[in-house]
Formats: sequence, C-alpha cells, structure tokens
Amino acid sequence: MGNATTPLSIESVRTNIRAEMARRSLTQSALADRLGISQPSLSKRLSGQTQIEVRDLFGIADALGVHPADLLTPAAASPGVGGTALPGG
Repeated sequence: MGNATTPLSIESVRTNIRAEMARRSLTQSALADRLGISQPSLSKRLSGQTQIEVRDLFGIADALGVHPADLLTPAAASPGVGGTALPGG
C-alpha cells in the first residue's frame, strides 16, 4: 500500500507559489504589484518571516491564474519535510 497522503507544510505552499512564479517568468516585484503589496512584504511571506494568511493565498492564486487548491498540493520535491502543517497554522 502506497502513501495515500503526504503531509502539507507551509513550505510546500511557498514552494508551489515560487514554482508558479517561475512558470510564468514572474518576479516578486511583478507579483507584488498584482497583489497591491510591496515586494519586501511578499518576500517576507515567501521566506517565512511573515505568515501567509488564507486571504493572501486566495489573492496570490488569483494573481497567478491558478486555483487556490493548486497551491495547497504538497510539493513533489519536499514530501513530509519541515514547515508548519496546515490547516492548523
């Protein structure tokens, strides 16, 4: 029997956001502009210095043109590795 579920970590969410940004050749500055926030504020969210709130996640997904669930999929490169498990926050 295979591993049916891989724990989701907040680092997986950050990894997924960065991957979607890379797919679109989107810089932090460009994404921050789309979100109406400063680049340093986005950088803090992506580095873990500031939490990514649920409303942030929906805005980021919209700005990237993906469904929020796409960002909540465990990152293939880091199954079960570190981070704060969601949804407990």
